[in-house]
Parts: sequence; structure tokens; C-alpha cells
Amino acid sequence: MRFTSFLPLIASCMAALTIAGCSASTLASSGQQLVSPRTVTNSVASNAQSNPELLAINSTTGALEFWPLSSSGGKHPQALSQPGVFDGFGLAAFGSVVAFANQYPAEVIEFNVQTKTERTLPDPYGKPVDIAIGADRSISVADFVSGSSGNVAYYPPGSQRATELSCQFVGDPTQVAVDNEGDIFVNGYSPGQNNAGVVEIPDGPNGPEPKNCFRLNLRAEGGPAGLIVDPKTDDLVTLDNPGGCAGGINGRMTIYPKPYERRTGITHHVGINCSLGLRLNADSTVVFVVDTDFSLGNSFVLQRTFPDGIPMGRYEGGEPSSITTIPNTLPD
Repeated sequence: MRFTSFLPLIASCMAALTIAGCSASTLASSGQQLVSPRTVTNSVASNAQSNPELLAINSTTGALEFWPLSSSGGKHPQALSQPGVFDGFGLAAFGSVVAFANQYPAEVIEFNVQTKTERTLPDPYGKPVDIAIGADRSISVADFVSGSSGNVAYYPPGSQRATELSCQFVGDPTQVAVDNEGDIFVNGYSPGQNNAGVVEIPDGPNGPEPKNCFRLNLRAEGGPAGLIVDPKTDDLVTLDNPGGCAGGINGRMTIYPKPYERRTGITHHVGINCSLGLRLNADSTVVFVVDTDFSLGNSFVLQRTFPDGIPMGRYEGGEPSSITTIPNTLPD
């Protein structure tokens, strides 16, 4: 199975109420490799510029690509890696290094866009479906576990070895995010249930405390499609598809200021047909949303103002599945 089949599989998952989660966790449960085995090479010239860029994984080729940021978007992404390097979902960045949640094999790939060198961090706890980097450069990975509840693989700052964070409220995780205090948030589905929601794993004096995890009292989601924290304000931002990617309202972004409560959420519609993830630029004035056309056959990135969600440009031509920006601000 190659990445070209990832959008039709998402479409089939919509009816099962596993909307954005199926893009990662259902594919993970299939046990099938998404792209051919990768070959590491440094032959690609460094195309990364000092100007701001939108980075994306090409879902057809498994290559890392970028567009220069522009208010009008872009149509011709440039390659930053050879094809077949990245095989999974979930992208974050710090400095000139991107961190990717790779599924086959299960690991975190840290790829330097300037030097084209990479480092891998093994993930022994499941199939990665999303990734976040804390302000202290710790790494949190949402893991799907076939036949069991999912978890978070947590890499302390500078460590290549993960610690498993298991929370009783996490069943099928779809996204992960971290706030400025080091608290970890997991979006997804409760064990044995179809209802979606966000769970918080608080940070403590000795690191994350999964035994003290709890559900947040947020608005009901129509299928989780994205989760981030605004590093400037610590606002929690969710993205979902209430219309099930079958018409109606999709790409609904809801912003929750602290303390995160249902009554304080502010909603803007930032998607078009079927939204699959979101990221902010470095100063949190622009949000980027992965979306698809009506046939779910082609993906692109929508650019909106943040926090108001006013339409701006659109980035096309690369079949993006996961995105981030360089430069950016941690947590990412």
C-alpha cells in the first residue's frame, strides 16, 4: 500500500466516526507499510532558506517538501529530502530540525533540513500517529496500539529513550499537543467508545503524571482532526469535522483560553471539505489547515488568519499529509 491510498481510506473511516484518527491509527492497525523502505541519502541540495517556510510530507512520495510562506499561498513545493524517507503522520519542528512520527518502522525521525542529516529515536510502545515538541524540547508521541488502549511515548529533553505514559481515559489517540507548562494533551476516542474528547496529562515536579490524567470539559467533537496549543497565549485549539467529510460543516476550529472550559470556546470554520491537521506560524498570526477536495483524492493546505480564521492563500501541488513551519515557536 502506498500513500496514494491514504485519502480513500480516510473516506471509509468517516462513516465509522473515526474521522481524522483513521488517517493514522486505522492505517497503523492495518499492519501495512505505506511507502517503500526508505533510503537515507544526502544528495539533495539544501533548498531551505532563511525566510519563513511551510513544510509538508508529500503523501504520495514520502518526501519532505516546502513552500515559501506567502499571503497568496503557493503551487510548486520544492524538495528537501529524497522520496521514501518519511512513512507515517505527524510533523513538528524546532530550529532547522523537523521531528516526524514514523510508523514503519515505529520511530521518531529527526531530520535537519540544512545538513540533510537525520537521527532516529525508537518507539517501542505502538504505532506513532502524531507528535508534539515541548518548550523544553521534550517530544511527545501519540501511539496507536492494536487491540489495546493507546498511549503517549514521552522523550525527555535530549533523550533517545522514551517513557510510556498510559492514561485510563485514552483509547484510540489521534493527536497530541503540549502547553508552555509541559502539560500534555491527547485528542481521540475513549476506550471502547465512539465519543471523542481531549485528555490532559499534567506535568509535575518529576515530569508528566499520567496517573493524574483527566478529561477536559470541552464541546463535543464531530471527529477529531487536529490539536495544537498556541505558544503565545497557551490557548488550546481543536479541529474537527462535524459533517463527517460528507458535506455540511467541516474544518471547525475551536479555541479555548485557560482554564479550558466548554463555555469559553470560540469557533471559526477554517476548512472546506475534510480537514486533517493544523499548525501555526512563528508569531501565531496565521493558521495552516490540511484539507482535501470533494473527492478526497487531492490534498492541499489552507492559510487563514489566526485567531479569526479569515481566508488567505492556499498551498497546492504537493499532496500534503503532515505540516509544520520553519521558523516556529515552541511548543509545536
